[in-house]
Amino acid sequence: MSNLAASTRLVLFLRDDPAGPLPWVWLDHSGQAIERGQLRDGEEPAADMAGAPVVAIASGTQVMLASASVPTRNRQKLLQALPYAMEDQLAEDVEALHFALGQRQADGEWAVAVVARAWLDQWLQRLTAMGLTPQRLVPDILCLPLKTDSWCALLHGEVASVRTGNQTGFGADRDNLPMLLETVLDESSGQSPQELRLVYDGPAPTGWSELPLSINAEPMRQPLAWLAAHTDDSQAIDLLQGDYAATTVDRTLLRPWFAVAALFLAWVVVTSGFLWLEQRDLEQRLTALDAAVVESMQEVFPQASDPRQARDRLQSRLNQLQAGGGNQADDGLLDTLRRIGPILQQNEAIRISGLSWRGGNLEIELRGDSLQQLDRLSRDINSADGISAEVRSATSDDDVVSGRLLVRRSSS
Repeated sequence: MSNLAASTRLVLFLRDDPAGPLPWVWLDHSGQAIERGQLRDGEEPAADMAGAPVVAIASGTQVMLASASVPTRNRQKLLQALPYAMEDQLAEDVEALHFALGQRQADGEWAVAVVARAWLDQWLQRLTAMGLTPQRLVPDILCLPLKTDSWCALLHGEVASVRTGNQTGFGADRDNLPMLLETVLDESSGQSPQELRLVYDGPAPTGWSELPLSINAEPMRQPLAWLAAHTDDSQAIDLLQGDYAATTVDRTLLRPWFAVAALFLAWVVVTSGFLWLEQRDLEQRLTALDAAVVESMQEVFPQASDPRQARDRLQSRLNQLQAGGGNQADDGLLDTLRRIGPILQQNEAIRISGLSWRGGNLEIELRGDSLQQLDRLSRDINSADGISAEVRSATSDDDVVSGRLLVRRSSS
């Protein structure tokens, strides 16, 4: 592959298998594939690869394409607000996800690509270990060619990718795609395409006759080379944004400083190695202590769904008690908790989701399986000496009942 890097680009495919080989395709200046292969962990890429422009294509099954409404055009503010604007659409904690901003759509919403940080970190770490730095990282969904009134799907191996618009689409298991497409078409609100271009390798796909659109099936022996040729699509959302923004540096300018940097690095390692080991030991001890605290909180609050939240609430309350000097109202809270604690513990089927103390009254947010459980808990607390309770509200959602219980100190 000598002298290829000067006029070509290297396209790498990041698949669902975190330890599997990484397919690659060399493209010439016109986008034609001139060489193909695979890279494995521990292998050194050819010398030409290290200096060539690199574009990485991420598996569409790990990237969610969605849209969000954020009332600002400032890009920095958009990136900051996206996680919270999309929180209701996502099952995972937004802190564990990376959000890449696309273009603003006709309805005013912004196109967004969402990927787990764990996957993104893993992909980039593998490439770094191979000495490769991608200039762009785009989902394979947005590398599929798109025509008016037509969707495009690629079936490759066990997975499938479907592009439904300029910056919309989805990934899925190959076997489940016909059923999923039928659902998406039913929800497309009259904007269904007239045709589906179905590009595939391997055996001819089956189970598509029930779909309400024309299927143009097209077998292809080298689908990855075909996909790589479309990586220059201007509509493809680059995942390397925000914390993962790619930086371009002329390596020739840095080369004279490599020896100095190596000596400095060796000095840093020698002089700070002991401190690093000591810090690591302290971190391990803190981790063990934190786990012990969480375990203790679980024993104290067995109904709490998240013992860490219970710990935070308790710590906040203790801070308030220390700041207030232990006044009568605070003593009343602690005494109320002491009296009803055993009763709450006996009602294991009821879970506590929140506590608040206002004006000498304790309001408890509860979740259970039935209204009868909440009524039974209220009666049990009323039977305690010096305590009264009443159910202030109760709602039922499927098999879960949520309610608020007001607990008061009875006058003695």
